[in-house]
Amino acid sequence: MTSAKQTSNADHGVRLVAMLMGAVLSLKRQHWRCIIDRMETVELQVEGMDCDGCVKSVTRMLSGVRGVEKVDVSLEQGRARVTYDPAKSGIAEFKRAVERAGYKAP
Repeated sequence: MTSAKQTSNADHGVRLVAMLMGAVLSLKRQHWRCIIDRMETVELQVEGMDCDGCVKSVTRMLSGVRGVEKVDVSLEQGRARVTYDPAKSGIAEFKRAVERAGYKAP
């Protein structure tokens, strides 16, 4: 048989754990919100692409740049849209990546 004091301590422990879990989840949400808020998107012209293989090559090279979150390359529009963390990379790195793939990014 448990006493009222033991039950009270157990309830207190459960409430404490629930409070700590809530605090951890709140911090995680804030962390991800900071990461999302600092992302930027840039659009680059890409010259010389003439097939889906070209698109895949440019996409692969841009995706390999540090800090890149998302890449969308359009053959029809001759452009690449890159979403990235500006603290880790920038336009100069993207242009070099396009050129390493064998295309021009004026």
